[in-house]
Amino acid sequence: MRIVDEFAKQLGLPESVATELGVLLMQIRTLRIEEAAAFHAGLQPGAFAVARWIRTDGPASAGAVAAGLLMDKSSVSRHLRVLREAGYVQDEPDPEDRRSTILTLTPLAEERLAEVRKGTRERLQNRLHAWDTAEVEQLAGLLHRFNVSPRDKPADA
Repeated sequence: MRIVDEFAKQLGLPESVATELGVLLMQIRTLRIEEAAAFHAGLQPGAFAVARWIRTDGPASAGAVAAGLLMDKSSVSRHLRVLREAGYVQDEPDPEDRRSTILTLTPLAEERLAEVRKGTRERLQNRLHAWDTAEVEQLAGLLHRFNVSPRDKPADA
């Protein structure tokens, strides 16, 4: 029995749901790898996630980045070292605590992230170009419903 079939059986899901979720997760993983490489050749997806998080949720401390990405601080520190050396992240004094620093992106990082976002947007548009507006809106609605549904709610509740 394939692992996806076993997973579906354990969760009481139709096999098709588990299969399609598995495919989607693999495609997202592949996309993140490709985005990291487009941002900077050889960059690990984790480092790209750090840069993306700082752009979306920063400026912030390294601890806030680690908490926001659910990464351990040592992993974030390694990724930050790579990003600093490449000229993508800089440290600014924390205005509230001069002993601490706040991470910000450099203009180069902002430019590279904009290019990556543009490429990702074009890829999604190409995937959905044959869909009508109602189908795209239905997909968005179902994904939203899935993403905000309680994660730990018992199936029989």
